Amino acid sequence: MDVTVDGSTSNYGEGTYDLWFDRDAEVTLKANSGSSSFACWMGDYPSGERTSEEITITMDEAKTLKAVFGTLQVWLDDFNDASKLASQTNTEVSGGYLQLAQQPTGDWDPQAQMWVQPSELSNPKGGSEEQGYVWCWGDWDERKVAETFVPSVTGNLESVTCYLCVPWGTTNSAFVEIWTADDDGPTGSGPLATSEVVDFGGDNEWHEITFTFTSPASVTAGQRYAIVWRQTRQDLFNWYIVGYCDGDPYTNGKAFWCRWFFPWSSLNLDFAFRVFISTGYEYYSAGEAISEKIPESGTVTAWLAVWVIWLEVEPNTSLTVYVLDADTDDVLKQVSLTSDVFWYRVDLSDIDASEHPRIKLKAEFTSDGSETPKFSAWAVQYYTE
Repeated sequence: MDVTVDGSTSNYGEGTYDLWFDRDAEVTLKANSGSSSFACWMGDYPSGERTSEEITITMDEAKTLKAVFGTLQVWLDDFNDASKLASQTNTEVSGGYLQLAQQPTGDWDPQAQMWVQPSELSNPKGGSEEQGYVWCWGDWDERKVAETFVPSVTGNLESVTCYLCVPWGTTNSAFVEIWTADDDGPTGSGPLATSEVVDFGGDNEWHEITFTFTSPASVTAGQRYAIVWRQTRQDLFNWYIVGYCDGDPYTNGKAFWCRWFFPWSSLNLDFAFRVFISTGYEYYSAGEAISEKIPESGTVTAWLAVWVIWLEVEPNTSLTVYVLDADTDDVLKQVSLTSDVFWYRVDLSDIDASEHPRIKLKAEFTSDGSETPKFSAWAVQYYTE
């Protein structure tokens, strides 16, 4: 570092120095980069000149100054995937952008359901082998049950809700399929859709279970379909029960069962069920995403800036970016972005790296449902030892 007073310059290397000057002397300090780049001043530097390599101070009182050097580093997430996001709520990485996710718009079909309270089921925590039992004992035996139904709307069948019970203390794994159907039960060479597997406990209690579909089945109003309950491969004598009501409470469908490769046989009952059918999609009204901690390792000597890149902020949407302390979640900086810009820079040079050694980024999105704000990358510049 060069120190100049009254035209006379002295050079100082790495270390700590006590220097004495006349009161009100004008002292110019210049940080000379060597193997490491100049990052910033710490201490009693002039306002607004924290990152200026050369500053001038007036010695009207005792002052402490430290020139900070380091190697410039860049943390970047360009949203090829979500691997650098620590958490997400109602957001997704799609097409190289971070944005709000979409949710189906629709409702439980009021006509394609037979829904009661658990106390109204005809098989309270039990049933016979010819009725609600489902099992899969390896390749040599499987028992399935089904309920046919007729939707009143055309759309995507997003989920099925029903009541399931395991009679004794084992955890069971169930899934459902959607098939085409006729008056004799499920038809076709394979299911239209297969749900995610759901695990539930063996406590001899009814559980209201919702099965969701990653790839929903497209259903047409007035056509007949079937819900087929199945079990993942289990040990012998491990099964679950589907809740039902005796008789014909759901007049637009029938209950069936089959074992192994034998044909479907009808049952004098209806399984309790309801189906959610979406007729479109809209963006969530709010969501957020939080980055991993920055940096993962190393010691930061100074923070420089955050860059938010390629922003698209549509009308009736908003995007707010926060810089958080990675350990306390204290908000260090925040900026609200309301229009399309190629990039936006958030200055971090006034954040003391010794007090905030790691940070994380948070993006908050809002929307009226028709559009989503989005951006293609964010980056952090900082210096390390």
